[in-house]
Amino acid sequence: MNTDITASAKPEYPVIDRNPPFTTVVGNFSTLDYFRFVTITGVSVTVGYLSGAPPDLPSPLSFVWVF
Repeated sequence: MNTDITASAKPEYPVIDRNPPFTTVVGNFSTLDYFRFVTITGVSVTVGYLSGAPPDLPSPLSFVWVF
């Protein structure tokens, strides 16, 4: 993967740190970023659990196989 930023177009804003440390990147996360992480993780875990449940258990997805 080429991560070299030597493109012909100049960046719109000046680059302050070309290789920021992890703590700086995480420190710039907003509340909305954390909300997105939690929401996507919660939905993914729920869908994964329900799709892997045995068919003899009543689950919201079991009606798809009946009808």
